[in-house]
Amino acid sequence: MAFMHERDFHHKKARNTNKELHWSNYKRLRNIISTRMRKVKSNYYSNQLAEEKDPKEMWRTLHKIVPKKIKTVPPSGDGLTASCLNGFFTSIAGTLSSHFDCSTLPKVLTPELNHDFVLEGVL
Repeated sequence: MAFMHERDFHHKKARNTNKELHWSNYKRLRNIISTRMRKVKSNYYSNQLAEEKDPKEMWRTLHKIVPKKIKTVPPSGDGLTASCLNGFFTSIAGTLSSHFDCSTLPKVLTPELNHDFVLEGVL
């Protein structure tokens, strides 16, 4: 919390004086706070997902994390082909995955396999 008060103080001072020293102090503190907040938020949601056993609650938590609306629109018109649709939907996955730090995803989302899958022949 002390950093936030200090950041606000330097922001006010920078706006009033418009000196580079005050702006650089403000930006440095702003970046420190943003990084810490991002890490704390990531840890919080990772812990929530790791502790959650009920799928309904897990999805509620995931809906808080995942963006509500996708800003891209699927292509339409005469030039609509399977390749065009495939390109659109594969690009969405890339966009969504950029919102997550893969190292912080909980182990709950990765399935555990306890046995090998074997196909037996029919006699």
